[in-house]
Amino acid sequence: MANVFDFKELTPSMIGSTAAVIMALGVTYWLILRKTKKEFIA
Repeated sequence: MANVFDFKELTPSMIGSTAAVIMALGVTYWLILRKTKKEFIA
């Protein structure tokens, strides 16, 4: 399995950008799930 991120040398910008990616994926998942639930209710 290939590693997408190489964390041998951590810098503050790598930590911040990784956190931003995780937050963006979480928000996207939440928005899609919310829209799907509304379609089933309506």
